[in-house]
Parts: sequence; structure tokens; C-alpha cells
Amino acid sequence: MYIILISGIVSALIGVILIIIGIKQGSKRISYEDGYISADAEVVQFDSRRSVLLIDWIPITAKEYSPVIRYLTDGGVWIMSRLPYTMKISSEYKDYKRCLDNGLPLTVRYNPDDPRICYYGSKKGFRIREAIYKFLVGALLIFIGIMLIRGHFLI
Repeated sequence: MYIILISGIVSALIGVILIIIGIKQGSKRISYEDGYISADAEVVQFDSRRSVLLIDWIPITAKEYSPVIRYLTDGGVWIMSRLPYTMKISSEYKDYKRCLDNGLPLTVRYNPDDPRICYYGSKKGFRIREAIYKFLVGALLIFIGIMLIRGHFLI
């Protein structure tokens, strides 16, 4: 009889722990990325690869592109780096292509400790979504735990 009570308590505790970890991890990553430094990069070329994507459970072969960029760090060192692969229909690709065709600078943010680690655009929305997903799963586990505890006392 106590197995339902113990299961409910364990489920609720795991939910609370997951919520706490999600919030701490999200805020830590956001504050860590706030320490990144902005730089104007030049798109030098594009690397491409073929990949298989599942769209509505249908495999589709697509070509993805990754820009090779060059930028000057605050220390005066030129860095060559590559941004993540993206689809040709994405807004990031359009920005990359426009910068390559027109010779415009692309504003990237790089890690001052390892300047080859860089990204384009804002990653805060992604980090907030990570925390929200953990919060939702944690809330579901807490709800299941409460229902199990309630069920134990109703039996």
C-alpha cells in the first residue's frame, strides 16, 4: 500500500528537482553568453552538405549550408570559424548570402576564452525554451506525484 505513496513522493521530488535544474541551467547559460563579445565578421565562403530530414514522417534529402567567416578579435587576432549548418530557406541563410554577395559585415558574438566558438543571432530564446520544457515536464511529474499521493489516502 505504501508503494503508491512512495512513488508519488519520488515523482513530485523529481519534478521539483527538474524545475530547479532547468531554471538554474537556463539562467547560467544566458549569463554566460552575455559575456560573449560582438565582432563584425566577413563571410568568406559556404560549405555545403547533403542531409536527410523527416518532414511529416517523409524522408527528404536536402542541402544545408554553413558559412565560413573571418573576424578580428579584441586582441587583434584574425579568426576563421564556421557557423552551424542551416537550410537554404532559413532567414539565417538569407542573411549570410546577402553579406557574402554585398560584402556587408555580419555581426557575430564570440567567446573571449575560445574565440573560435561563435554564434549569429540571439540564443536567449532557445535557452528560455529549454527551461520552459524542463518546467513543463517537472510540473507534469509533480501533478502525477500529487495524484499518486492523493490516491494513496483515498484507498
